[in-house]
Amino acid sequence: MTLCKKKAFTLVEILVAAGVTAIFLGMAVSMFIGFGKNFSAGEGSAVLMQECALFVARLRNDLNNAVKDNTNSFITIDENQIKLNVYDSEEGKVKPVIYSAVPQANGCYNMTRRVANGSSRPIVNGKIASFSWQLKEEVISTGTPPIKSIKRYGVEIDLKMGSSDLKNKSFDFKTIIYPIRVNKMR
Repeated sequence: MTLCKKKAFTLVEILVAAGVTAIFLGMAVSMFIGFGKNFSAGEGSAVLMQECALFVARLRNDLNNAVKDNTNSFITIDENQIKLNVYDSEEGKVKPVIYSAVPQANGCYNMTRRVANGSSRPIVNGKIASFSWQLKEEVISTGTPPIKSIKRYGVEIDLKMGSSDLKNKSFDFKTIIYPIRVNKMR
């Protein structure tokens, strides 16, 4: 008589395999959750950068097309507004443009833009933590004989982008925009 030895897994082997599988699944789930958090953080930062770039590009375009008014001024800047006259090449007219920083309940600001008597349109919605802007006047020496000085104007902007709903995702942006048309017309 021959004894048949059946091959099978023992209870200990099954428990060890289940434990190892559980460890690998736990690691995979934690990696997936970490990836999701990092992706959300990156996406929030990208949105902030896009809104900052849109605001600065729009303001740069308006400043490049700014013209002086009858008081020989091209811009009025106060704490929460920038007012300037912009030449609209499509209509061939000069139109007033106003940028306004509107404080929100969360301590951040919305940035809006209004052309002529139209309605204010938002550019940045509640994602400006702090800002400052000011007119800057520089005197530049040409350096070539005869040496003479040239005055040029610029608008210095300092933004801190971020908001309370975007935890620790903020950045500072600082630039000076020199209006081309105004600086040429001296």
